[in-house]
Amino acid sequence: MKKILSILFISAMVCSCAVTVPVSATNNTLGDKVGVSEGNMFKPATVADAAKNGGVSSIATVDKKVYIFNIFGKYSYIVSGE
Repeated sequence: MKKILSILFISAMVCSCAVTVPVSATNNTLGDKVGVSEGNMFKPATVADAAKNGGVSSIATVDKKVYIFNIFGKYSYIVSGE
């Protein structure tokens, strides 16, 4: 029984998942610039930082990507535009 529980615990600690969902879209033209801002439970990610990192002045789309690894999570905002 201990072996089974140990295997299940180790499997849960090693697995990970990533999900990307659209947050917003505007009527601005979709350019070739893309900016990313990553955050976690200690450092927040913002759309403004993502736009600044990619040099995007006119935001067309905003996506949020959530990574779940172990008990820790990480997320990022992906901004595209001109």
